[in-house]
Amino acid sequence: MKGSRSIISTAIALGLLAGSTIAVAAQEEDVAASPPVEFTGQLVCGPEVRTGTEEWIPDAAGSSAGLSRSHGYAWRPIATEISDPRLEGTYYLSFEWDEYRGSEGTKRIGAGTWRIENEEGAWQGSYTQAWLSDSPDASASTVLSGEGAYEGLSVLWEEQANWDACSWDVRGLIIEGGPPAVPEVYIPE
Repeated sequence: MKGSRSIISTAIALGLLAGSTIAVAAQEEDVAASPPVEFTGQLVCGPEVRTGTEEWIPDAAGSSAGLSRSHGYAWRPIATEISDPRLEGTYYLSFEWDEYRGSEGTKRIGAGTWRIENEEGAWQGSYTQAWLSDSPDASASTVLSGEGAYEGLSVLWEEQANWDACSWDVRGLIIEGGPPAVPEVYIPE
């Protein structure tokens, strides 16, 4: 009986080892299957497609300082230059922001979603943004997930917004799958 347990244990171990080797090889093939594709582009402001709300909350001192909230708005920006045809189409931007005005300048915090639609499918993702009091521009990174013909693809999108010009310079990568998983936070013991 001991000998048969040893044979069974060895068979299971070899099976697990072979299975893990196959799984590792398959993962390596997926990673190497196709390299990321770089793209660049520029977007400009377009028409408002959903009207939001504006709210002003003055500070306790009653001065001109306070909080301005702009929520619920959506626009249809126009792509004037996009280097990858998969990112051509109709763009939608939903964006909400809070603007803190005070003696130290204006600071803004915002959150938005991008959606791009064309005949082949769509891309969609969200982001957050912060503007410091000494800069009229803001940058953000967004992961857009593919739909339709783009299912299984992701766009890693970096944008630089220029609010004075009402435009965005974008660049990034189109990849198979998605970005690596967020790592577990390291907490020292």
